[in-house]
Amino acid sequence: MKYSSPRRRRVSRLVSTLSFDTFQISRERGFLPDKDPTWTFGGDADPRLKHLESLGKELPELLERGRLRPIINRLDLIPPDIFEVLENDELIMAARIYAFLISGYVHQVGKSKVSEIPRSVAVPFSRISKRLGRKYPILSYDLYCLNNWRRVDPKGPISLENMDTIQKFVRLKDEPWFILVHTEIERKAAPALTAAGRIQQSVATKDAPGLKSALDAVSRALSDMISTLRRMPEGNSPEVYAFSFRPYIQMFQDIQYGGVPELGHMPTFRGETGAQSSIVPSLDVALGVKHQRTGLTDYVKDMRNYMPKPHREFIRALEENERLRPLRKHLLKLAKDDLNRSYDSCLQKMLQFREKHLEFAVTYIQNKVPDDSGTGGTPFMKWLAQLRDETEKHKIAN
Repeated sequence: MKYSSPRRRRVSRLVSTLSFDTFQISRERGFLPDKDPTWTFGGDADPRLKHLESLGKELPELLERGRLRPIINRLDLIPPDIFEVLENDELIMAARIYAFLISGYVHQVGKSKVSEIPRSVAVPFSRISKRLGRKYPILSYDLYCLNNWRRVDPKGPISLENMDTIQKFVRLKDEPWFILVHTEIERKAAPALTAAGRIQQSVATKDAPGLKSALDAVSRALSDMISTLRRMPEGNSPEVYAFSFRPYIQMFQDIQYGGVPELGHMPTFRGETGAQSSIVPSLDVALGVKHQRTGLTDYVKDMRNYMPKPHREFIRALEENERLRPLRKHLLKLAKDDLNRSYDSCLQKMLQFREKHLEFAVTYIQNKVPDDSGTGGTPFMKWLAQLRDETEKHKIAN
């Protein structure tokens, strides 16, 4: 009979959600890339790539002067072999530029909507998206926020005061501020995401002190995230957001991708939205927060299709561990007041985060535009309120 060493037995009991590298989660940056996003192809790059880079830099001016569509219509298709030699970070850069160009082309403010995207941009963007494991070739949160920032001081922190966006639609300061608030929130969420795995590990090993430590880490991280979210009005005017750059992150409805027949005749894709961030869905699962199935929960589940593949897999791993060892059931069985208070503190901070999100949805969208749909095409007011109320009901101690 073979016996495993004590150390081997301990390792075998580690939950999957502690394998952060597997899911491309950084202890310091969370879902942000480990390496700062690339913002140039370099001086030795193929001239066609440098031209693409120039178009990305000129996008705000091209949109402002109404010149983007004519230029895209005349643009030559870059052969696929040009992209085959690129590293992953350069592919992401190319995808980011194409995503912005396509959204600008479709949603040009002051112009009538188009029904087809030229093959010169549709074909390479679709190919690159597939290579990167992206399900849909559209500007999503991953390209608008997770991979669209650079540090002003490369040795400084990933913070609002030390970042700028790489790609933008308008030359107003409001758009970078809007994006970078989300970027800083992603960075501040890192301790909560790593604590999610520790929560599930502590439940698996019945480690009450470890569980309390992990829950407290989630609560602290959520407090830091809320402090950044509250700063949104400092640099982003509701008027500018609603009418200057929000139109460019709307969904694609019945838009044909020229030269990409596998997408179907006239596909519809969701627009960029914070609901495509993996933070809150991950914490909901890790904390055992269940939501009644509605159009909202179906929508939230659909948003996973717009997340990077490793992040989708992390949420699925959290779900599997939670299904096997439910956190709330474990807490109720232990009946420890200190653990319940730590758990409820996490829910209270989740509640505050959702309430602030709801407040900004009213200020930035409901009070400014006639429809009640977010950029993902949903009745966000009703659904955000539902999420808030259901989070409240999961508290244990009160």
